[in-house]
Amino acid sequence: MDTQRKTGLKITLLIISLSQLGSMAISSVISEILEAFPDVPDQTVQFLMTFPGLFILITSLLSAFLARYISQKKLAVTGLILNTATAVGGFLFHGNIVILFCWAATLGLGIGMWMPLVNAIASAHFEGNERASLLGRISSAQNIGAVFMTVVGGALAVIAWHFVYLVYFIAVPGLICAVIYLPDEKAHRESRRGGGLGIDGTVILFGMIQLFFSLPYNAAPANFSLLLAENRIGSTQAAGILSGLFLFGGIISGWFFGALDKRIRKFTIPLGFLFLAIGFTGLGCTHSFTEYMIFSVIGGMSIPMVLSQSSLAVVENKRSEQFAMASAALFAFGNLGAFFSPVTTSFSSVVMGSDSIGSRMIFCAVLSVIGVAVTAVILKIKKEDAKYE
Repeated sequence: MDTQRKTGLKITLLIISLSQLGSMAISSVISEILEAFPDVPDQTVQFLMTFPGLFILITSLLSAFLARYISQKKLAVTGLILNTATAVGGFLFHGNIVILFCWAATLGLGIGMWMPLVNAIASAHFEGNERASLLGRISSAQNIGAVFMTVVGGALAVIAWHFVYLVYFIAVPGLICAVIYLPDEKAHRESRRGGGLGIDGTVILFGMIQLFFSLPYNAAPANFSLLLAENRIGSTQAAGILSGLFLFGGIISGWFFGALDKRIRKFTIPLGFLFLAIGFTGLGCTHSFTEYMIFSVIGGMSIPMVLSQSSLAVVENKRSEQFAMASAALFAFGNLGAFFSPVTTSFSSVVMGSDSIGSRMIFCAVLSVIGVAVTAVILKIKKEDAKYE
């Protein structure tokens, strides 16, 4: 692949990744949807945010399997078309809550189609530090897209709440680039050599690390508004600012992940847990909005260190046709962690002996410190394994 084509492929993967956290756009209009459908329980409406994740989980595994027999380009383009259909459909047809769940499912199906393929294609066509840098920037792009969709979606909702669906047109530039630059490859030509799907002990190990990381990480944005209310600071807009800064931390860290990986390799994972621990400790112990802003950025910087490094680890010593399934399995563990995150934080009242939001933050800090210690020991042992290196 020539330099121009590789540059186009990098840009394409980054643009596609802008859509990955699409479900966050709905968070800006939850209250408006509740007003539009007053007979629908609050919990049902809030489930619109997590409903796409169920379909992402299922479809990503299916897509990774199909990628052994169908062109990854065709699968990715199909997914991006579904994302675009969500924009059109949600804007035009939004008369009842069932229809909204149909669009949430369509969004999840679309993202699940291309999500594991992005990392798989990046891993197949780039090596060494170039691969690490790209995976880190893909993580940054995901956060940039989340900030864009949340902010722009909220602004569009001022006109009418269903205008928020227009933000899903962010998939269109990715669709165009995918048609032009994604390689039209069929991985099954290599799969006949055997070796299975690529889900081995390494995938399970880093999947469990990602699951454990997701438990405290996802608790931060879910509790920002409650934390501010508990301390009588700011408003709903202030919680939105903290969520944006939390994502911004991931943008910064992801952009420089390649340089960090070059120096400390797999030990970026315990470092990521350490950043998360510092962030949660600050959020749990301080009572100033300025300090909350600082610690939100610090905590948010953790995600590329853990997720991007895990993505690098699971494709090492694997053939290219196994990359998609290994990446999909990794995402599945992460989604399970996100799903169980509310249960974990609610359990903090038993451990901490307090129902306060501040104690939840400290509990998440403790989990993160455990993550630092456990991953540091595991990776130290793993480093001595020649297969790992």
